Amino acid sequence: MKLAVLAHPSRKEATDVADELIAAARRAGVEAALVELAELDAEGASDVDVIAAVGGDGTFLAAAGAALVSGVPVFGVNVGYVGYLTEVRSDEIDLAAERLGTGIFGETQRVTVAAHLPGGTTVVGVNDVVIEKVVSQRVVHLEVEVDDEPFTTYRADAVIVATPTGSTAYSFSAGGPAVDPNLAALLITPVASHSAFTRPVVLRPDARIRFRVGSDRPVRVNYDGREAGTLEAGGVIEVTRGDTPLRVLTFDGHRFPHAIHDEFGRA
Repeated sequence: MKLAVLAHPSRKEATDVADELIAAARRAGVEAALVELAELDAEGASDVDVIAAVGGDGTFLAAAGAALVSGVPVFGVNVGYVGYLTEVRSDEIDLAAERLGTGIFGETQRVTVAAHLPGGTTVVGVNDVVIEKVVSQRVVHLEVEVDDEPFTTYRADAVIVATPTGSTAYSFSAGGPAVDPNLAALLITPVASHSAFTRPVVLRPDARIRFRVGSDRPVRVNYDGREAGTLEAGGVIEVTRGDTPLRVLTFDGHRFPHAIHDEFGRA
């Protein structure tokens, strides 16, 4: 087995823990090496079996994007902060390395989200697709259909379509629910909505969500923080579940409610 280890680039603690993980993996008979994110493209990750992300949720999502493209599983080692998405604490790396060496681990498949833009372009995110305003003083005007049926019209700074994995990121800060990342669903969360209907909505994973730009104000489409393009008035984008799930390794570690408790449940 070959393990690629991605560490948070600006945190010494993360690189130190990454070095410990690599040493522990090698002791367990796993070929392991530290890599840069630029190396984990479709070609660079094709010769590895697992990607480990050492840092927080941001590092995990960066590694997850590379893992999704190359079709390999990923797991996260949390360093310093509470991580909703990371499976392993920094004091559990020996256990994780041993499980990798023996092959005794689990794997879950998490929902991804796809944005289908005009012209046939499709982008896929692990975290979310965001349709947001381009001009800071003006809200976006989006007419929404779900499965070809009228749903609502949003006047808002942005509208987020998040996966359960991404529910604890931008969607959560905008008032969306924290959803167990192992569930299958799509979440719609408006940001600073001026509409009558402002509540987040959780939809089944096979829902087809169509947005039409209903004013003369352009909108920008982002996925996992990366720009995918802009739409002018009348432009349409459809958001669905991604065809390829994210593969995440598990080591009988901490369940999602524990992460919520660690962040919010302390007296």
